[in-house]
Amino acid sequence: MMEVAGERGAAPHPEDLPGSRQRAEIAALYVLAVVVYTLLGQRFPVPMIAPDEYTYGHLAQSIAHGDGLTWRGAAEPLRAALYVVAVAPAWLAGSGVSGYALAKLLGAALVCAVVVPSWWLARRVVGHRLALLAAALAVAGPALLVAGEIVTENLAYPLAAAALTALVVALREPQRRWVLLALGFALAAAASRVQLAVLVPVVLVAALADAARRGPSWRATLDARRPLLLASGGLTVAGGVLALVARDTVLGTYAGITTTPPLSRV
Repeated sequence: MMEVAGERGAAPHPEDLPGSRQRAEIAALYVLAVVVYTLLGQRFPVPMIAPDEYTYGHLAQSIAHGDGLTWRGAAEPLRAALYVVAVAPAWLAGSGVSGYALAKLLGAALVCAVVVPSWWLARRVVGHRLALLAAALAVAGPALLVAGEIVTENLAYPLAAAALTALVVALREPQRRWVLLALGFALAAAASRVQLAVLVPVVLVAALADAARRGPSWRATLDARRPLLLASGGLTVAGGVLALVARDTVLGTYAGITTTPPLSRV
């Protein structure tokens, strides 16, 4: 973990806002990534992942047509629907093949946004040039081919990266805004893919672990992180109780994630 701002040994970072050239370069990287993954997405003319793409695509069309989260007239208990809402406008411009193609373009635009938090955090530590490399690596590799599919990872990935970025800064600079951003992005990531609700207790555990490693100053560290601990701890407990007590109501189609597998499968 990085040191809290103001403590001896804290890693320096530039406080100035990025210049116009730096903003232009990260914007160019983002546009390039979107273009590349949009072109690669054209290699998948039909949904490739069942039932995910069919489910999310159909629900997005239902939202676009004013029918809400429904499937053949019946309500669909999808609790993490942020991604579906985000790509629903694709079916306002067209239907069938054209709507599917536009939804994949929106997906590429969403998932490639991960370059922003990746670059922003790296820039504070290693400078702009190496930060561009970090951002490029964040959108490199076969995993990003999900940009050519209608899946929740397209929004969950950049939101999770933003949550973890804000968490790092919140540990380094114990200011209320970074606490709120870390938890806000974590909740938004969970609203896109419910498994990412784990980011909320991750915030709590990271704060406790960082305090534990500080030796005699752990009490002062915990006192400085009180807003972070209270917010993340409260949300973790409340969310865990709700998920266990009202599992089907709270989690909907994701209720199965709370089922404990047999020990032989762990």
